[in-house]
Amino acid sequence: MAINANFFSTVAATAGPEDLIGLSVSNGTVVSPQSFAPNDAAASLLVSETNKATIAPAGGAAIDLSNVFNAVSGNQIVTDGENTSSVTPVGAPHDPFGLDPRTGVGISENGEYLYLIAIDGRQPGYSVGVTTSDEADLMLDLGVYDGLNLDGGGSTALVEAGVDDSPVLINSPSGSFGAVERYDGNNFGVYAQALPTPEPATWVFMAAGFCALTLAARHRASLALG
Repeated sequence: MAINANFFSTVAATAGPEDLIGLSVSNGTVVSPQSFAPNDAAASLLVSETNKATIAPAGGAAIDLSNVFNAVSGNQIVTDGENTSSVTPVGAPHDPFGLDPRTGVGISENGEYLYLIAIDGRQPGYSVGVTTSDEADLMLDLGVYDGLNLDGGGSTALVEAGVDDSPVLINSPSGSFGAVERYDGNNFGVYAQALPTPEPATWVFMAAGFCALTLAARHRASLALG
C-alpha cells in the first residue's frame, strides 16, 4: 500500500523537479531537511529500520535521525487522541477550512497500528471532500492517536500492489475522476511478505479446532437458555 506524502512546490506542473517541504528520509538517506517554520508542515512521521513508527511534533528542537530509516512530514491535526486541527497554522501549505481531497497518516496509541488515509473530493455527486477538522475526526474514529495531514487536493492518491506487483489505484484522484494522477514530490508505502500457506495437516487441525469451539459455544448457549 502507498500514499502520496510531503507537500511540495514546483516551478512547472510537470514531472519535476519538486522541492519537498519538511523532513523526508528514504532508506536512511535525508532527502529533505527538517523544517522549523511553524507553517512549513514541520511535524514528521518517523519509521525506524525495525519498523517502529513515531510522530515528532513541530518544534524548535532538531530530530535525532540516528535511528530514522524513513520519514515523511505534514501538519499534525491529531495529538494525544485529540483533534488539534484548529491550532494548525492557517498559513500552512493547505486549505484547512475548504472541502478538499485529503491524505493522512497516523498511528495508534500503542504504536501497533499504522493508518494510511485517502479521502476523495472536488467531485460533486461522488465526494466533495472534507476540512482538516473533518479529517481529524475521521482519524479519531478509526483509532488514530497521533496523525498528520499530508499533501492533499489533486495529489491525494492511494494504491495497492496488484497480482504482478504493479500499482493498482484504489481511490479517485480529483484531476480527472481517477484517470489522471498528479506527479508528486514523494510517496510513503508499506510492504509485507505474504503469509505462508498452511500445510494440509494444519488446515485439518484448524478446522477441528473451529468445530470444537462451535460446539462449545452451542453448549454454553443451550445451558444459558435452559
